Amino acid sequence: MKYQRLVLRYADRVSGSTFSEPSFRVNLNVPYDKPVKVHLESAYINTDKDNTANESYVRISLKNAVANNAVVTKNGGFIHDGVLGRVGFTDHTGHSTYNIYNMNSQYNDKEGALICLPNQVFKLGILDLEITYGDDITKPAIYQNDAVQDNYCIVLGIYCDEYDD
Repeated sequence: MKYQRLVLRYADRVSGSTFSEPSFRVNLNVPYDKPVKVHLESAYINTDKDNTANESYVRISLKNAVANNAVVTKNGGFIHDGVLGRVGFTDHTGHSTYNIYNMNSQYNDKEGALICLPNQVFKLGILDLEITYGDDITKPAIYQNDAVQDNYCIVLGIYCDEYDD
C-alpha cells in the first residue's frame, strides 16, 4: 500500500476560501481505478471561541464527499458520512478569548480507522473541508478575527493500493 502525507496549513488555503470552509490545492498521485483511504493523523486548531461556549470538540469533514465505509446515526436512521475526524479540546491558555483543539498522532491508531473515499475527490485538484464546533454545521469553528487565534494545521495520511502492472 502506498502512503502519502498531506499537510493542510491555514496559510496555504486557496484564496477566497473561508476560515471554517477552507479549500486547498492538492496534487496527489493516486490511481484512477482504486479508492483512496484517508486517516486524520493529527490536527492543531486554534479557535476564537471562548471556553464558556466550548462544544468540547471540533469536527473536520470533507464537503460534497462521503465515505462508503463511514456510517453514522441520524434522525433515527443511518447515513454515509464525510467526517475525517473529531478533535477534542485540550488546552486553554489562560485567556477567555480562544481555545486550542489538538489531536496528536501518537494517540491515533490508523488500523481500522481508514476512511475510503472516491479517488475523484483528490483528482479534481481542490480539497474542500468544513470545520465546525461539534456536529452542528451552523456553528463554524473559525472565522477571521485575530491572526493569533485563527490558525490550524491538519495532517492527513493518504493510503492507496499500488497501480496494477
